[in-house]
Amino acid sequence: MSRFLERAARARLLAERYPESREGLLFAAAISDWQARGEGLEELRALVHRIGPPVLRNAPATHKWFSRVMAELAPPAIRGHAPHENECPLCGNPPQLGVLRPEGHGSALTLACSACRREWPFPRARCPGCGETDPDKIAFGATDAFPAIQTMTCDSCWCYIHLIDLGKDPRAVPEADELSAQPLDVWAIEQGYRKLTPNWIGL
Repeated sequence: MSRFLERAARARLLAERYPESREGLLFAAAISDWQARGEGLEELRALVHRIGPPVLRNAPATHKWFSRVMAELAPPAIRGHAPHENECPLCGNPPQLGVLRPEGHGSALTLACSACRREWPFPRARCPGCGETDPDKIAFGATDAFPAIQTMTCDSCWCYIHLIDLGKDPRAVPEADELSAQPLDVWAIEQGYRKLTPNWIGL
């Protein structure tokens, strides 16, 4: 199974588990199916017009959202400068989320690119937004409703990012599971944080 079909299947499963996130997950599943089929931009626009959120239905094909979806199929090369530690080493874009994988007696963190989905290692206790390392300014929130997701917040830059813990749920597909966490996004935004990089559905 391709990673696009795997993501689509996971998103549909999570849509049944988390009804409050159902609409966004089903939209993401349809987009992942489109990516798996390898269809063109016109087919993508038709799909968005049929089931996408209102903000995208009349957006031009040059809208950054379309570029982002297309970039996952053909990642752009880095242009102009070498990436910083919190930028994708392949295309230079910022991270969408973090992934925790079991390693030794703990877990190691990688950041996942918001465009091409490449992952790269990053220190667990450092903010991916501003590089803050002060433990008094970095916090990790969790809830029983999403046992495999942590929300990392930073009180220096007031950004947040979700971390998907594969040690707690090996079946998780990070991009799909991150979309299921809309209640965590609402909580973080209400606390005054902004997401480091909004996901496909704008959260």
